[in-house]
Order: sequence, then structure tokens, then C-alpha cells
Amino acid sequence: MPLIVDHDAKRREIIDATWTLIATEGFEAASMRRIATRVGATTGRITHYFESKDAILLSVLTDANQAGIDRFRTDLVAAKSAGAAIADAIVESLPLDDVRLREWRAWLAFWGRAATSTALASQHQRSYVTWRRLLAESFARASGRHPNDDMVAIAAEHTMAVIDGLGMHLILEPDVHDHASLNEIVQRQVNATLESLKR
Repeated sequence: MPLIVDHDAKRREIIDATWTLIATEGFEAASMRRIATRVGATTGRITHYFESKDAILLSVLTDANQAGIDRFRTDLVAAKSAGAAIADAIVESLPLDDVRLREWRAWLAFWGRAATSTALASQHQRSYVTWRRLLAESFARASGRHPNDDMVAIAAEHTMAVIDGLGMHLILEPDVHDHASLNEIVQRQVNATLESLKR
């Protein structure tokens, strides 16, 4: 009887293995050989699921971005008030546990690689478009402005910079902030942004 292989599960395993290698050891560690060894396969078997290393890397980046976006959407819906929803969603997107730390480390590694890869740069750009739209829609709902308002766009862009900055600080200095201090920092930022939008 022929062996039945779950191709989606195998692709997922390869993506997860690559993601972990990049997050823990950096881009150079994510060679086809290392990836294959990690999933108990040959490099030839890996190319059955992905045509190249770049194809794997693009899938890893897409997954890392989507995980953060999905978490942000979920937290926006779960919060009780608009301002709290935005602040809570931002805090929960930051690298505060092993899963999110892995996402951010991989994402940070991709930032450097995207400077020389058109495909990875394009994926980053698509991700940022989604993040900006989600933030703009959130600030628009909370302030009563239109999502396409110039002030809302500026608020979303500024908040993106805050998220990136805090994420970087948490990767480099994980003991500087705890969950409570981050909540206070982000809530103050969100409140100040909403006050400026409501004027």
C-alpha cells in the first residue's frame, strides 16, 4: 500500500523548521541542508515542496507577517473600548513570549535580507500596507474620522514606528520592560493620538 503523505503538513513542517533556524541562528543557518536535516529529509525531498530556498524564505516571511496581523485583528475585536482595543492589540503584537519572540527575530532577520531581495521587499511592503490599514481603520473608528483622512494616515504611520521601535527594544533588551510597563507606554501613546484626532 503506498505511503500517503500530507503535503500541506510537510510544507508546514519545512516552514516551521526554517523559521526556527532563522530566529535562533540567523539567515546563514537556514541552508537547504540544515533545513532538510531538521525535518529528517534530503535536500532533494525539500525541493519537492519548494522550488528553491528563496521560495521557502518567502513562505516563512509571509507566515510571520500573517501571524502578527491575525493576532492584531483578534485583539482588536476582543477589547471592550476602542482606545483599549488599539493599545491591547499593539502590546499583544510585541515579542513578549517565545512564540512572538521567534516571529520578531525572524522578521528582523528578513528586514536585512529584504534590502537585497525584491521578492522579500515586496512581501514586507504588502505586510506594512495591511498593518497601516488596520491601524487607520482602528483610529478612524475611535475618533470618528474617515480612514482616508490625512491625520489618520499620519497616526497609523507614527504608530507603526512605535510598534517597530518597541519590538526592537524588546529583542535587544528583553528585561527593560514588563507587560505592565508596556501597557502604560502604549496606552499613553494611543490616548495622545486619539486626543489629537478628536480636536
